[in-house]
Amino acid sequence: MTTFLLIVAGGALKLEGEDSLGFSKKLEKFLKENSEALGVEGVNREGVTLFFRLSSLNVHLEPSLLKAELEAESGQEGPGLNWLTLFAFFRVKDEYKRGEGAAAVAGWVNDVNSTFNFCTFFLDEDGDLGVKASLPFDEELSLGELRGFFQTFVAATLATIVSSGSEFVE
Repeated sequence: MTTFLLIVAGGALKLEGEDSLGFSKKLEKFLKENSEALGVEGVNREGVTLFFRLSSLNVHLEPSLLKAELEAESGQEGPGLNWLTLFAFFRVKDEYKRGEGAAAVAGWVNDVNSTFNFCTFFLDEDGDLGVKASLPFDEELSLGELRGFFQTFVAATLATIVSSGSEFVE
């Protein structure tokens, strides 16, 4: 059984053998207990997905415990990583959802992704702009690592949109 640790000041939260749903429940509690240190507000969970406000962004976080779930199935320690994927979405203006406007947004997304290696920008099925980034981890995830991941996501996302994509979003 693999043990996952989220290290907090003065102690640790042990995650022992949970699947993604069990991990998500403990992560929800962890985010709420450390909301000020992490800069999060309004944490809610639906299934494995956690929804909250991070700085000026409404985000959702999805844990995937691939390593833990493979080990639970096989009963043996094995290769693989677990990860958290963080998403934010921005409403694209209507004039950029059709024709030449849609092509311009798609071109911008391709240009950003060809030069940017922390986040991936994409267009969802409604033509709105999504951003995602993943934080892989093996057996422990510190409060500092999570805070750094969140801060980098917000800074990189907002800087990219403000510097070159603001014309497309509301």
